[in-house]
Amino acid sequence: MLLLALTRVFSLCAQDADYDIVVFKDGVEPPEFAKEKQLKCRVLDNQNTNEVTVDISLYQGIQTIRKIDRSLIADITLIDQAKVSYHKIKDRIALPANSASVEYYDRIIHDVIQPLLKQYPDHEIARTLTVTARELEREKKLVQLGWVRRNEVWYSPDENKTYAGQQELAQFLVELREIQSEVLQGSTKPLIGLADRLNRFKNNLYYPYLLEGVQVIARPAKLTMPPDLSLLTKQNGQRLLELSNQFQKASARFEEIREQQLCGLELFVPLLDAWITVSKGWPELEGLREQVDLGLEAVLNNLWLSALQGEKMDGVYNRVTGQLRLLSETGTLTVAKGQLIRSEMESITSFKNQLFQFRSQEMFGKIAELNPPERVSSFAPALELFHSLIDEAKTKMANSDQLLVASQLAYQSQDWNQAMEQIAEARKLWPHNPKIQVFYNQLVGDFSN
Repeated sequence: MLLLALTRVFSLCAQDADYDIVVFKDGVEPPEFAKEKQLKCRVLDNQNTNEVTVDISLYQGIQTIRKIDRSLIADITLIDQAKVSYHKIKDRIALPANSASVEYYDRIIHDVIQPLLKQYPDHEIARTLTVTARELEREKKLVQLGWVRRNEVWYSPDENKTYAGQQELAQFLVELREIQSEVLQGSTKPLIGLADRLNRFKNNLYYPYLLEGVQVIARPAKLTMPPDLSLLTKQNGQRLLELSNQFQKASARFEEIREQQLCGLELFVPLLDAWITVSKGWPELEGLREQVDLGLEAVLNNLWLSALQGEKMDGVYNRVTGQLRLLSETGTLTVAKGQLIRSEMESITSFKNQLFQFRSQEMFGKIAELNPPERVSSFAPALELFHSLIDEAKTKMANSDQLLVASQLAYQSQDWNQAMEQIAEARKLWPHNPKIQVFYNQLVGDFSN
């Protein structure tokens, strides 16, 4: 009985094994094919009251069918077939080390997981299978959106594009070393098609260095190199290198402005100069258009801020609007984007001129009626300045009205001089106060009488 108890414990521990266990009674001689007190096998028929049919091959090739007299058997532990089936596919359905294709996820979900779910819908493995299917489905959707996972880290489409470009560049550098070795040995064959391969990187920030490297590699074959490569090696690599450095410096400065949320139109003057120069000399440079698009949003925000600041920013304002017009003509911006920029500049200039007119003529009523333009509403520094202008106009209007009320009280007290002085002060604060002229006419009329 002790052997049977121990066997039961062992059997429970071996539930996940891919075999059944037949335990023979103490004191009986097991069949010759059993050799031990317990037999690992696959029970094929356990319904017969006299005998049990088993396969003792344990899946090692052709089935080996045997029948065992039931009187010899103390216990039979049958495997959990659902768990066995799950263990067979467990590794296969796990998330791959790196993200895979959409087809891969569909195949695992539909061809491997779902059939087992249908077969064992109420078994405990069903929950595990469902969770795994959801994880695979989630990862598939990210892949469909262009995301890529490497180990545990996900990379956005832009990051993945950058990574792929870096990998391609690294491979090209390996090729260049091999080409250089063959050229030094007198072979010019590797130079055929090199110009096309180099041109794949013509928008890459490191293109000037690649160009310089190719020029050095091809120099020994100067007289025999392919015509397209000969033309390519005459490019001004030094000029491209200068543009590359200028773009990188502008990029670093722009990120600094964005991170620190710096304001002021003058900050963008050197950036716009750099973007214009690079756009003219290397318009296809990777990342240039994206940076310029982002930069223009910040420039337009600060143009509105400058328009609200008035005359003290006129010099910088005029310079920046001129730079924007030049930039819109370089081809870096799309035609539609260029038109939008020019249209908004016209709106800013119109608003700026109107505000200047209202302020110079102290038309505070007109200022108080202004509504913030859309971009001003979304740019906190400009919106704060806009509200301060409105508040200043309303304060002067209110103070002018208060002086007018005081003048009317002085008039009622027959203090004519005080009444006239306060009218003058009220007019000084708000020359276009419509109430002043009405009261003034009343005073003049009374004096005439």
